[in-house]
Amino acid sequence: MMPDNLIAALFPDGHTVTSGPENTLSGHARCGGKTVEVLGITDGTPLGPETALVLAGRVLEIVKSGSKAPIVFLIDTASQRMTRRDEMLGLNEYLAHLAKSITLASIEGHRTISVLYGTAALVHLLQRPLQPKPWLQWMGRIPV
Repeated sequence: MMPDNLIAALFPDGHTVTSGPENTLSGHARCGGKTVEVLGITDGTPLGPETALVLAGRVLEIVKSGSKAPIVFLIDTASQRMTRRDEMLGLNEYLAHLAKSITLASIEGHRTISVLYGTAALVHLLQRPLQPKPWLQWMGRIPV
């Protein structure tokens, strides 16, 4: 399923979700009469330092805004990008920064949910900081 189809199915009341750098998604959507924040990664893109920074930065912007809007993560990734360059840059630290940003959002009152679709193999990164918050698999995709 393509992200546009998924977003339309999840948020029939409308959204402003757009594509961003590093195959990310970001925007707002209406759900049950309320506004939710939407973030994601698309096209089975492996998560590298640049993508982790984009997503963490957006999570921190949401926290800083002071709203308590729920955050929906739409995840289609092939796991982390493990090139030598990424490892030398300290990929684990970038991923930890993202995880800590999500944890901070939760502490600050943002309810979070992850929707796995496509190749979605990154459940181990994004699910842990969201536990015991829910995550869903879409269209029979099974997280590894």
